[in-house]
Amino acid sequence: MYEQRKIIRQDRVRTVPQSFSWIDRELLHRGFLKEMSQEELLLYFFLVLVAGPEGTSFWGYRRIGEMTKLTDDEIIGAIRALSSRDLIAFSYPTFQVLSIPGVPFTKGAKNAHA
Repeated sequence: MYEQRKIIRQDRVRTVPQSFSWIDRELLHRGFLKEMSQEELLLYFFLVLVAGPEGTSFWGYRRIGEMTKLTDDEIIGAIRALSSRDLIAFSYPTFQVLSIPGVPFTKGAKNAHA
């Protein structure tokens, strides 16, 4: 279990808001975070942030670039990489953040969904 942690700012304890996003800790525990590029991390974070409850969002490259400071080429490369890692599904203009794959990630592994 977790040890009791001291709350430093009681007046600013986080609560779950009505419009809530989350990043699954398995992203860390299964090795994805360690292997992802900065562009992949940024795009993944952005897609999680803007996704609806089922994980979908509808953003064009221009708007994603405006929000993340990524170029079109960086966005396209990150989409390909995240898709090959089975973390997102993409069919322009729809993105879907997927549940974390059940099989632990290993560097160089190819996904059947890529």
